[in-house]
Amino acid sequence: MPEIETLTARIASALARAEQGLNKPAAPDSRLAVLEAALAEAQNAKKALMAERDALKADLEAAQNADAVQSEAQEALIAERDALLADRDALAAKLEAMPAPGAAEAAQAAAIERLDRSVQQVQQSNEVLRGSNAALRATREEGAGAAVNDSLKAELDALRAAREADAATAGAILARLEPLLSHAQDLPDGEES
Repeated sequence: MPEIETLTARIASALARAEQGLNKPAAPDSRLAVLEAALAEAQNAKKALMAERDALKADLEAAQNADAVQSEAQEALIAERDALLADRDALAAKLEAMPAPGAAEAAQAAAIERLDRSVQQVQQSNEVLRGSNAALRATREEGAGAAVNDSLKAELDALRAAREADAATAGAILARLEPLLSHAQDLPDGEES
């Protein structure tokens, strides 16, 4: 900008000299020479100002191009960030879908506990059944009505307990197989672990 001020001062100086040349009574040739010199100086200053203007326009265009490039780079970075966030969300969803460490062990422990309770019930029912059968044999000669009912009830209880034990066994087996099956579903066809 100091160049513009310098050029403006030169133009003003040239105009002032031209005015002085006009105000002085001098020879027409000397006045003409002063005016021509002032005109030449003014034209040179004009050319310099136009060159400065062109340079400023070029700088402005370069700055605008730089802004456009920076904007494109920002958009590319934003797109890359969005892709990374989508990948992170997909991984988080997979992690949430996976059983928590220890969840399979907890499910297995619960299944084993149910199996143990069922086995205990079967054992108790079998003891009651044995006792009922012994009482039935002892009372066979006497009257079979009440003993038969007790025996049938004990047998039904034993059958129910056996069924529950079978269900608990199947549950324990399934609990043990679930982690293996879920892992097998994640493998591509034909690949084994």
